[in-house]
Amino acid sequence: VIGGGANSALWCRILADVCGRTIHQVDQPIAANARGVGFLALVGLGFLTWDDVGRRVEIAHTHEPESAAHGVYDRIYREFRSAHRANKPLFHRLNHHL
Repeated sequence: VIGGGANSALWCRILADVCGRTIHQVDQPIAANARGVGFLALVGLGFLTWDDVGRRVEIAHTHEPESAAHGVYDRIYREFRSAHRANKPLFHRLNHHL
């Protein structure tokens, strides 16, 4: 995970639980885009291979999903979808009267 949200261990934990996947939080996630461009240039110039890039990315933390939390998020998402479907006609009316 990169970018501003990756600065938060809590967001990474939630992402792992919601997606049910292991999340690797890179070191200095704000600089990941600049590092990515550098890696792209090094591969393009033939100094690195794509396999080399993966080994050079520093991982600050790894977040494993918790199955119990994943189930809770699944149930909450189903409720959200149900509420959204029920309110869709209302949203449509509000959007057309603004």
